[in-house]
Amino acid sequence: MSDKQIIKYSIAFAVACWMLLFSAATSAQDGDEEAPADSTQAEAEPEPEPEPEPREDDLSDENQRIVADSPPPSALEDNPPIEYYVPPVPPSSTAKPDPGDEDEIDEDEFTGFTQNIDEERLPYSQWDMELQVILGMSFLGYSGTTIDVGASFDVFVIDGLAPGVQTWYEYNSDWPDALFLLPFLKWVFYRSWDFAPYLIAQGGRAFVFENGVDAWLAGGGIGLVWLFTRNFGLSMELKVLEVIYDEDVCFETDSFGYCTNSGKLDTWILPSIGFAILF
Repeated sequence: MSDKQIIKYSIAFAVACWMLLFSAATSAQDGDEEAPADSTQAEAEPEPEPEPEPREDDLSDENQRIVADSPPPSALEDNPPIEYYVPPVPPSSTAKPDPGDEDEIDEDEFTGFTQNIDEERLPYSQWDMELQVILGMSFLGYSGTTIDVGASFDVFVIDGLAPGVQTWYEYNSDWPDALFLLPFLKWVFYRSWDFAPYLIAQGGRAFVFENGVDAWLAGGGIGLVWLFTRNFGLSMELKVLEVIYDEDVCFETDSFGYCTNSGKLDTWILPSIGFAILF
């Protein structure tokens, strides 16, 4: 090979190498200019962070069932399911009471209707009241039989024991009419919703209309109330009263005449029947 050919090939090789170096330098410069633009875009539009997947412990029973019933991932490769984050339910609304806490309940907090809930209230208990309407008869040794109409009212200050007052009007065709006013004390010694027997002690005043000679009375008796309901019953009573007139008095009628001295005791027997109303 001649010297001219060697020089020719050397110049061609040098030109080719220079072109390759120039092309490489130009590509490197273009890459440096595009890099800041990409970084600026990255800073302007940050990629959203993936939402944390809920833990299995935070899922409610219903959500766990939904996850368990979901098809396997292989069946959803083409259309993957959308996962939603379900916040856990606050523990305060789902927490169950500790069985041991039941023993710590203060029983003193439960008062009122829980007390005596199994205890039935009996009639004639404290602050019960009773009204009786009576129709009776008086048997007197010297005047025969009289008709008595009256009423009584009492309030039980303790169970079974009640003070009260009774009044009745007495009529007899052969005997002067009279009005009686007698306070009393009643003791119901057996209380039930079927019947209630009692003892009564009373004393008071008789106002005789015809001759104006009044009298004092004192005595007692026994009675029984047969209850039909909790507020209504039939009353029966038998009393024996001693009568003392204020002055000497004589009664004269068409059928008989009778005189008595002041201080002398006359015995009256008074059976009666009526209705009792409890409230």
